[in-house]
Formats: sequence, C-alpha cells, structure tokens
Amino acid sequence: VPECTAFLQQFEKISARYKFLVLDGPSCTGKTNFAKFLFGDDSNVLEVNCANCPEPDLRSLDSLKHKGILFDEASPKMVLSQKKLFQAPACDVLLGASTTNCHAYSVFVSGIGLMIASNHWQAYFAALERDEDREWLSHNSFLVNVQKPLFISAST
Repeated sequence: VPECTAFLQQFEKISARYKFLVLDGPSCTGKTNFAKFLFGDDSNVLEVNCANCPEPDLRSLDSLKHKGILFDEASPKMVLSQKKLFQAPACDVLLGASTTNCHAYSVFVSGIGLMIASNHWQAYFAALERDEDREWLSHNSFLVNVQKPLFISAST
C-alpha cells in the first residue's frame, strides 16, 4: 500500500511533526489488524477505542515501547479537536484537561506512528462544515481507501 510506505518512511528522519495514517473502508477488511502489525509485532502498537469519544485515553502509552498508536474508529471531529496530538510534535501534549486540570496528563508522541482505522471516515469528512477543516485533515494525513481485504485468506 503506497500510502502506508510513505507513512512509515516519514519516521526515518527526525521531524517537527508527522502525518497520521487513516485506513477507511467497510467492516471485515482487516484494517485494525493491518495497522496493529505495521510496526512489526502487534505489541508495539497501543490500540485505543475511540468510537464516540471526544478525546482518546493515552494514559497507558509507553513512549519507549510503543512505536504506534491505533485510534480505532476515531472521527475527523475528534482529530480536529486534538490537532496538537495528531501533529505528533516534538513536545509533550496535554490531555485530560478540565476546568481544574486535576485529571490532566502529558504524553510524548513525536516519532510514534498515529493511525486511525475507520468504517466511516470519508463520510464524516465530507459532512464537515468548514473547507479549512477538510484541508487541514488532508494536508496532515495519509488516507487509504480500503475496498478489499488487507489480508490473504487461507483456502479451506
């Protein structure tokens, strides 16, 4: 998958920010498992369920162990509300912020591959109200339109 190759190649150099990868397509095409093995062993990727969540929970991220983070079913709106996180900058990113910040915590995601597996990314993307938001998402991501399985089925 050329977009996945470009996504992985960006980590060969230290950068101020990195693009994230979006695998979008129908259910049962292997998007989640494909993403979990992009960095070799699936234990190298932290998987976070993001269906209907405004902010991902990354408290279990181990920056020394995890080479990737899979945001399963993240929406464009969630990404837009967390732009700093999804740019993977070379600084800490504050999450869990509230009025008192009593539950706030920081993560360092620079050089970690941020990936999204979604069944509806392009539909939610098209429904965004602002062209600027669609432009930002397009400029900061690699999109793979998955239309067939990303795995080889063993014949029985």
